Amino acid sequence: MSFLTTTASITSRHLRLHKPTSPAINLLLLRRTNYTSTTHNAQTIHLATPTTQPILTRRTNRPLPPLHPPLYQRPLLHIPIFLLLTLGSTLFIFNYQNLTSPIITSTLYTLRTSPLARETLGDEIQLGGRPVTWVYGSMDQFHGKVDISYYVKGRKGGGWVEFGCEREGGRQGLFRTVKWRLRVKRDGREEVVDLLEEKEGAVPVVE
Repeated sequence: MSFLTTTASITSRHLRLHKPTSPAINLLLLRRTNYTSTTHNAQTIHLATPTTQPILTRRTNRPLPPLHPPLYQRPLLHIPIFLLLTLGSTLFIFNYQNLTSPIITSTLYTLRTSPLARETLGDEIQLGGRPVTWVYGSMDQFHGKVDISYYVKGRKGGGWVEFGCEREGGRQGLFRTVKWRLRVKRDGREEVVDLLEEKEGAVPVVE
């Protein structure tokens, strides 16, 4: 042990007083210094330069990591979170696609020009969902069946729009509207306003 300490002190003096000129001497001094330092609890790596300040110190008796890491560091917890985020993103994308479809545009425009709808909901009829309006039902134009509902609002109040149509005569046939109505609440009671019975109102066009 005294021999190793003496060697370390001689090496330190040599590094302070003399600058090594050969790569082989640098490597030898680095190995000797590392061997001398690892005899203690802390491992210190020295660079063979005129100054012998340590550039890295690492203790071998440091505490072990905890047996129960925090929740955000558990891999099994990330799987359900990832699945929930993926499911939510998928539903949001499909709902946005439905909101921007021509069917929603046609029904909303027809609703705004309907005298009965304006009398029920008021002027400035628009999508009324907060923060996002969700479209419920199916919108399958390929198979010729549409049955949707979504929430709208006006100056007098809000209500649910229900629209349904079916295609007649095969793939080249035309759509026939089978449901076009409003569901609103008045004085705590639900009231259904059938817009198909309106004489002056129009019917949404689906192609």
